[in-house]
Amino acid sequence: MAHQIGSYMRGRDLAEETKRISSIGRVTPELWMQRATGSGISIEPLVRDAEEGLSILRSKN
Repeated sequence: MAHQIGSYMRGRDLAEETKRISSIGRVTPELWMQRATGSGISIEPLVRDAEEGLSILRSKN
C-alpha cells in the first residue's frame, strides 16, 4: 500500500495530496485507497515500477 501511495504521489503536489488523502477519515482500507488514488488496493504500481527498473538495468548492460 505504501508503494501504491508513493507511486500515485509521483509528479503531484505533495502537500495538497497529503492534506486531501489525510482527510478521508476512518473507512475500510479498500475504500480509503479508492478515494486516495482512484483505484483499489493493487500490486500493479509495484509491478509496473519493478518492470521499469529492470528495463533500465538491462539497458545499461
